[in-house]
Amino acid sequence: MARESDPATILNTNAPHQTLISINVAAQAPLKLSSTNYLSWKLQFQSLFIGYDLLGYIDGSKPCPPATLTQENTTTPNPSYSLWIRQDQLILNAIIGSLSPTIISFIAQAQTSKQAWTILANTYAKPSRGRIKQIKHQLKNTTKGSLSITEFMQSIKTRADDLALIGPP
Repeated sequence: MARESDPATILNTNAPHQTLISINVAAQAPLKLSSTNYLSWKLQFQSLFIGYDLLGYIDGSKPCPPATLTQENTTTPNPSYSLWIRQDQLILNAIIGSLSPTIISFIAQAQTSKQAWTILANTYAKPSRGRIKQIKHQLKNTTKGSLSITEFMQSIKTRADDLALIGPP
């Protein structure tokens, strides 16, 4: 019996290796992308895509097959094409479902999961001078206030990790 956190799988009984995977975003990727948590969001999705062998859809290593096959001057629909399109759209749906509402407009023009992934990476992963200054300012001005020691230390570690990931010394 499938648990709520399991992905919904659509089994192709004629070719079991061609099973579609639908990600339950609320259960498997609960962190929604905001303007400040791209690296955590990306880690969450990359590990999920690697686990389900779907990373090739977003990194381009599993490109879309041709829509038709030609053999002996006969053109027929390519079943792999249909399967690829369906799986890619399920991945795109999962990505869209994990975005905060203000970010969805950034990828509104994306037709594939790879296009959406690339737009998000170009928007949030590239360190701007302003973003580096913002993180340094947040780190410098962090106060404990009403936070527990654990929460306070976690906030410092998060900002230090963000700086380390985007590259400045």
